[in-house]
Amino acid sequence: MRQLSRSVDVLTDKLAIANRHDGPFVDEELPGDHLAFAYHMSLKACRALVAQGIRKDWQVLPTRETVLWQTQLNAALVRLYEEEKGAFSVEQLFGMEPIWVGDAEAKEWRLELDTGLMEVVVECEGDEFEEKGERLRVGFALSERYGCVDVERG
Repeated sequence: MRQLSRSVDVLTDKLAIANRHDGPFVDEELPGDHLAFAYHMSLKACRALVAQGIRKDWQVLPTRETVLWQTQLNAALVRLYEEEKGAFSVEQLFGMEPIWVGDAEAKEWRLELDTGLMEVVVECEGDEFEEKGERLRVGFALSERYGCVDVERG
């Protein structure tokens, strides 16, 4: 019964996500958006792990070894969605890009989401300014032991 329940949950989640993105993006919150966001962003985060060279593509497939950290990643993404849905629209949240940032001291990779917004930092002494991308910290870190490159080299 438990396996059947999980299978039905997975199927309905996939159908909800597929139906959600068939037409133009609806910028209103729907029930289950937090779960759709976690699913969508965790896929993007896994692709980013591969694109940044932190893991190989076969190392992000759901297995017994990866299910623990992927579950924690999804939980962190649900929390982030709930915290930030007042500051960003649904469309903005779904459009963010995941970036893995190395923390050499802690020997882990921390997930941040690039909001696409820029912050301008002005230097007082001159007319120079610096643009800095605004990122959201997800609150999830992946130990370097789960990757194929250590944080210092990455």
